[in-house]
Amino acid sequence: MASGEDWDWQLEPETKWWDWKLLELWSYKHLIFGLVRREFLLNYQQTIVGPLWIMVQPILTLFTFVLVFGKFVGVSTGTLPPVLFYLSGIVLWNFFSDGLSGTSNTFRENAHIFSKVYFPRIIMPLSLLITHFLRFGVQFLLLLLVMVWYYSFGGVAFSINRWVLF
Repeated sequence: MASGEDWDWQLEPETKWWDWKLLELWSYKHLIFGLVRREFLLNYQQTIVGPLWIMVQPILTLFTFVLVFGKFVGVSTGTLPPVLFYLSGIVLWNFFSDGLSGTSNTFRENAHIFSKVYFPRIIMPLSLLITHFLRFGVQFLLLLLVMVWYYSFGGVAFSINRWVLF
């Protein structure tokens, strides 16, 4: 084809990939809340302890880490108590791991819903992330309670200068 000829049509995206249209997402807020509720019920409705599993799971993992790495292997945690050291890692890792594994398969697992009705596709992974963020909030509250206990009774003083990254 000659370089001076015009094309009859050209394929271009309608929107940029970062053009989120937040007002459209806000109009589907009831769907987001319904999907968050559904995900929460699917995870905890059939368990014996129910939503308390959010707290029991990191405590059991913490017990295992303290026993294996603290007692058997003898990994040093520096001046920080092993419980705080391992619990902070467990809480952050659970949020990252659950968020990544939950959103990675969401489009494949919900293909049947996408073919039946229109809604912004970002709502499915967003609802999963909100569910995992709620779980993270409860586990972070557990971490804060353990930190307050160690500050009050364990003789551990926390300094904000330690936590500044720059």
